[in-house]
Amino acid sequence: MSTVAQDSAPGGGKIQDAMEQGAPGASSAAVVPEGGHYTQTPSPAFQAVKKNINHMSAFSLGLRVAEFVLSVIAFSLMASADQNGAVYSTFTSYSFVLAVNVLVVFYTIGQIIMSVLLLVSGSTPKKIYLFITFGCDQLSAFLLMAAGAAGASVALIINRGGVTDAYGNGCIDGKITSFCSHAQASVAFTFLSFFCMVISSLLGVYSLAPYLIL
Repeated sequence: MSTVAQDSAPGGGKIQDAMEQGAPGASSAAVVPEGGHYTQTPSPAFQAVKKNINHMSAFSLGLRVAEFVLSVIAFSLMASADQNGAVYSTFTSYSFVLAVNVLVVFYTIGQIIMSVLLLVSGSTPKKIYLFITFGCDQLSAFLLMAAGAAGASVALIINRGGVTDAYGNGCIDGKITSFCSHAQASVAFTFLSFFCMVISSLLGVYSLAPYLIL
């Protein structure tokens, strides 16, 4: 009875014959009846990109570990910078460097856990997770760049004798040489963490590509 109804519908039989015989104009990506509606199956390009995303999960995890290690070193060096009363809290920019690296450490810990879970389960990340990760990567990269630039400017001022209070001429006369070395190394590791975060952000763009352009 359903066959008769389908054949009697205008164009119904022709559409079914075209789909079954692969006639020109019938899409192989396929329109499938589902609850009275037609849905399109993922294209081969979409499936290929998602497969590549799964293959990049290990590389992404490696980047997260690098970001974590670099930021841990950065904030550890800054926190241990202490000589003749000069500490990171003496300079607002150095306090900013330490705070940003602590935030990045906690963020990367969460990302490492999620990456390991995805690798173990072999599942594809959800779209909402990819969008949130991309946004957080952008924010983290911006904060790391800002912290590194602020810390570098203070280090440059100190090295040129711009600090003349209880610390004499800063790094020039040796009164806070150790402090300067720790702070400068911390800024350097902050920039390294920034570069790794930028690469993670670019991978995030690729991961979102199937949902944006395909």
